[in-house]
Amino acid sequence: ATNSTEWLYIPHYSISVYPAAMLRMSAHSLSIYLRLFLNNFSLDLLQNVSLMNEMLHVSRPEGSLDEPSVQYGLIWNWLYQNNRHLVGHRGWILGVTHTMMVNEKRSLGVVLLSNGDITCGDSLAKQVSST
Repeated sequence: ATNSTEWLYIPHYSISVYPAAMLRMSAHSLSIYLRLFLNNFSLDLLQNVSLMNEMLHVSRPEGSLDEPSVQYGLIWNWLYQNNRHLVGHRGWILGVTHTMMVNEKRSLGVVLLSNGDITCGDSLAKQVSST
């Protein structure tokens, strides 16, 4: 379909890791979530600080073979890159890559949304992934 945005329709329940993957939200909604995270959420959403500590706790200290500098927690990933300790979440599906990272002090956060495909594993995908 020329000029159609429906050329690749992926229904919500089409992948085995739903809802862990394919969380669908606007860039605006994601930025609101990141701002809440930077400010320890609101008292209405998070009544106990230990819940935030549990989310940030590293449950799998060893990185994967392809990303040894990444440690995994509950939703959040700890990444050591360029002598910086960052926490955030990264993900990708066919044709889409996103990164939401915050510095260790949680005073600065960045959201990157891209249509760069890193799933094919070629040199261009590796370049997009490392950027």
